[in-house]
Amino acid sequence: MSRREYQDALGFRAQVSGYLPHRWPAWFQPTLVDMQPEAVGPFTHSFRLTQAGDVHVLPTPGHTPGHVSVLVNAPEANTLLAGDVSHTQALMLQQRVDGVSSDRAVSQDTLAKVRMLCQSQSAVYLPSHDPDSLDRLMQRTPAIPPGEVGP
Repeated sequence: MSRREYQDALGFRAQVSGYLPHRWPAWFQPTLVDMQPEAVGPFTHSFRLTQAGDVHVLPTPGHTPGHVSVLVNAPEANTLLAGDVSHTQALMLQQRVDGVSSDRAVSQDTLAKVRMLCQSQSAVYLPSHDPDSLDRLMQRTPAIPPGEVGP
């Protein structure tokens, strides 16, 4: 969990902002990550989860200031576990801010970076609320096929 997200979840306005830490299980002790100056595509900072460098946490603020996504690079497919960057892949490709956003300009910047990343990495894009995410994962369908610039 990003340190920023954790601090916001425990802060003074946590419940007003939609965080519900009182519902966390007693055993919940997340490992907090701080982004490092290691570029991954258009992201200037990331947090490397594996020594091999094939899994990175990326800062994707917008839904919340501390929101993160996880990029998994694998031979069979690069996959971006996008959480709440957008509700659907179509909305990300259209660069439309949707749902709850803490800052529309920040959300728009994140959408642009995510789209660039998906294009440069031929990544499968998996937002949390898209009913088609499972099909895209199973078929390893990139958000923007190689050679295309997207809609």
